[in-house]
Order: sequence, then C-alpha cells, then structure tokens
Amino acid sequence: MELEFNEKEMELLTKAGVKIEEKGYTKEDLKRAELCIEEFIMIHSTKEIGKISKEYNGILNKIIQYE
Repeated sequence: MELEFNEKEMELLTKAGVKIEEKGYTKEDLKRAELCIEEFIMIHSTKEIGKISKEYNGILNKIIQYE
C-alpha cells in the first residue's frame, strides 16, 4: 500500500513546507514530514493552534498509521 494524499492535503503539506513526491516513502521521510508539520503548527499563535491542528490532524494520522 502506498501513501497517497488528496489535493487539499497536498496544499496543506506544501503550506507547511513538506515536499511531496510520487515515490515510496522511507520511515525517515515520514518522520521528517511529521516533524515539519508539528513545527509549522507550533509557530502559530495560541489562538490559531487549535484550528491549524484540526486541519493537519488527518494528515498526521495518515502518516503515523503508514509508519
């Protein structure tokens, strides 16, 4: 099974600075993506973190389950 992202997820990943390619991902690739997303969420103000976390929650769950 290959990890796939829909168009909205791809936009969110790009916004968080995660480069997505059509390839098989190593555990290191996925860990880097996870950390990048978490850092992106944490740089926002406390008022925005909840909203942004919800936006990325599905992507993070997908990455964690794929690992």
